Amino acid sequence: MRTDEITGDSYPLVALFGGDTTYTIDYYQREYAWSEDDVRVLVEDLRKEYDDYSRYQKARRGRRQQHPPYFLGPFVYYQDANGNRFLVDGQQRFTTLHLIFIVTRRLLHDQGATQEAEMLNRAVMIFDIRGQRQYRIAIGERVPALDALYRGRPYEPPGNATLSVRNLVTRAHEIEELLEQLLDAETRPGFAIWLLNHVVMVGIRAPSQDNAYRIFETMNDRGARLTSIDLLKSFLLSNAHGDEASLNDRWRQMLGELTATRDDHDAPARFIKAALTAKYAGVSGSATADARQIGTALNIWVQKNRSALGLAGERSFFQFVDELIGLATRYRTVLAATRRRDEHHALEAVYFNEINGMPGQMVPILAAIRHDDPPTVAKDKASRIANFIDRWYVLRVIDDLPVQHRDLDELTEGLLEPLRACRTSEQVTTVLDQKVLSEDTPFKAFGTFGKRGNNSHQIRYLLGRITAYVAESLDKPNEIERYLNAERSWQIEHIFADHPERHPEITDPLVFRALRNRLGVLVLLPRRDNNSINDQPFAEKIRTYSRQNDLAAILSQNHQGNNPTLRDFTKRIGIESLFRPFSPNSTLEDVAAVRQELYLRLCQQIWDPARLRIGSSAPEQVPASSQGTTESGVLPPSEATVRPKKKLVQSHVGKLVRVGALQPGEKIVGTHMGNDYWASIEDDGGIVLSATGVRYTRIDEAAKEVRQKGGGGMEFWHKESPEGRRVSLRELLNGFS
Repeated sequence: MRTDEITGDSYPLVALFGGDTTYTIDYYQREYAWSEDDVRVLVEDLRKEYDDYSRYQKARRGRRQQHPPYFLGPFVYYQDANGNRFLVDGQQRFTTLHLIFIVTRRLLHDQGATQEAEMLNRAVMIFDIRGQRQYRIAIGERVPALDALYRGRPYEPPGNATLSVRNLVTRAHEIEELLEQLLDAETRPGFAIWLLNHVVMVGIRAPSQDNAYRIFETMNDRGARLTSIDLLKSFLLSNAHGDEASLNDRWRQMLGELTATRDDHDAPARFIKAALTAKYAGVSGSATADARQIGTALNIWVQKNRSALGLAGERSFFQFVDELIGLATRYRTVLAATRRRDEHHALEAVYFNEINGMPGQMVPILAAIRHDDPPTVAKDKASRIANFIDRWYVLRVIDDLPVQHRDLDELTEGLLEPLRACRTSEQVTTVLDQKVLSEDTPFKAFGTFGKRGNNSHQIRYLLGRITAYVAESLDKPNEIERYLNAERSWQIEHIFADHPERHPEITDPLVFRALRNRLGVLVLLPRRDNNSINDQPFAEKIRTYSRQNDLAAILSQNHQGNNPTLRDFTKRIGIESLFRPFSPNSTLEDVAAVRQELYLRLCQQIWDPARLRIGSSAPEQVPASSQGTTESGVLPPSEATVRPKKKLVQSHVGKLVRVGALQPGEKIVGTHMGNDYWASIEDDGGIVLSATGVRYTRIDEAAKEVRQKGGGGMEFWHKESPEGRRVSLRELLNGFS
């Protein structure tokens, strides 16, 4: 193939997803196969780059220099006579970008940012001369799924759906959760403009289909460039004179075994980056800076810090590699536990953390494990640390605090040094127990905790763990892997249907929604059963529940019967009065109050520090749902907001609290459909709705709960002066900018 037949140009995304251009793929392309990790890394990287761009723009003050665009890599394509582009390389990124455009457009549309929504709409689709809509990624089998995603409607892939379609739907839901977590309403419009205009790709155009296929073969069958792992090995082995051949064989065996464990060719790189961070981050002063450099150019970091790493002679290089290989041997079992629940080695929490997007768990685990630990000790250390992270995740979810990579990294940074010094599992527990003892009151916010717009994954996880714990306690199979599988074959079921007219005693629709979404009145059911009873009254549903898992079946009058195992279990943990059936005429308030307390008690058992071997048992907590509820079964704001002063949340409200524009305990107000809704400010910048007692760390979520549509929290909520004058939080913030 002549090189002058191949051309390449740099394009911003607005040019790639503009005009009449559409993209499709040829028969030899693989399925759309990006994983949850792949999508999360891309979305988080885009958010980080946008933050860097925003900070630069604020600091420019008239300077001419432009912030460099974010390069998203090359792609290869050819174009037919009709102008249709066929992707040779880049399908995974293009599909994911298309999903990001679709989801962001809908979020912008819902919050009323019509101009930016229309910009993304043009990136999502084109209209032909007859006005017919066509998506930019023009692949017929995907159209029904894309239609549903575009309109915000539920979509269930048919039984014969391809892997690409199934994966596309799953990834789209994950993208929506990520974008809602990472971008508030104020940030989304600017992010959309930046995404289109400041993210670029380099397009390499082949002259024909035949040339494109040959390029595809070349890219996938021939030698690739040396990776940072290859360069690191070369540097280390070239200095480990005397037994390089033997050491090289062991290094290659290590990489092969790590790859075989998960059939994942990136696993060795992830291990080495995690191991270097775990054992050595901080040698140059800042653990965060070291971790960042290890993640991007680990071979350069090792060479630059060779003295601090003790790499001063032949023997030191040999020992460095030898210890790394030994650590990998102990790590393999932990790596395998990310794929399946390993109860044999008490490594179930490793699997749970992986499902919950916590791959960073490997850094503290490797910090505690030593290269010469007996296998049983290494597994025990890993088990305790994974249990600690799982509990940390659950407590933050209940407290409506972020659980992103950077939040775990912040936790890990303070654990690295003490964990490196741990020789025994008991010493690991001592380190973790100090963190447990320093916690704010665990489960304090549980009384009003429930399902909201962006936490379906977390709710499903909690329900899965509670359901599985009850089953196991009753000597029944633990089916947690089925509850949490990626296909979502088990779904969240509301015990009470979305029919407020069936509950005339609850006059406030906000209170009805809050009660109906409480965790205690949610269960997990198989998808088919859930769909079949979705709209039925409570009295009819409980008859169906009798055939389901015990957490749902206990609602039925006939479930307890003569069951000594059930009686022993409920008596042992003191839930006899809570784990019980209800009459068909029971009210939503009554069921929610009792079941919320039941779930609290079960969570306290599941995540008890002593049971997890990460500390002593927590002191007995006063059940949140029994702390003087109101007539509607909702915690009074004065009760729900009593909490020790904590670090301010990173939000606009947190900033207003920090500068004194809002005071802890102060009330803010928003008006919707002629009604005033009040909320109180917590000392950490959280917001608690007065009507429901539900806590939010993001002002947009508090507004969305009231208005049932996204965004605009800073404009919706107002501070009221003693004279009755109202100023929006947006105006208040602008006064301090």
